[in-house]
Amino acid sequence: MPEPFVTVEDFADSFRPLKPSEQQLAEWLLQVASDWIRDKKPTISNDSVAAKLVVTEVVSNAIRYNKYAPFSSFNEQTSHSTMSGTFSLDSAGLDFTDRHRDMLGIDVNSPPKYSFTAFDY
Repeated sequence: MPEPFVTVEDFADSFRPLKPSEQQLAEWLLQVASDWIRDKKPTISNDSVAAKLVVTEVVSNAIRYNKYAPFSSFNEQTSHSTMSGTFSLDSAGLDFTDRHRDMLGIDVNSPPKYSFTAFDY
C-alpha cells in the first residue's frame, strides 16, 4: 500500500496539534483519502501539491466536524463566535467536493456513454 500524500506529523503541523484520541483516526483518514485519490487518478505523482492540499482539507474537515457526525444540523455558539452547518447523511466522513476534484484534474461530470452496436435498436 502506498504511503499517504501527507504524514500525520505534517497534517498536525498544518491543521492543529492532534489530541491523543485523534492521532490514530487521522492516520487512517489520511490513508483512506490518499487511496481514494489514487483510485480516481492512478497517474498522480506522490509529491503532488494538489493532492497534499486536498487530503489535508478533507481530513481536517472530517476531524473538525466528527463530533457532529450523528446530527444532520448543528449550531454551536460561544460569546464571540458561532459555528453552524447542515450535513447530508453521507457527508459526515470524508467529503470530496467538486472543487477538490477540479484541483486534482478528476472529471466532475461523467463522460457520455454510447453504443453503436449493429442491429441494437
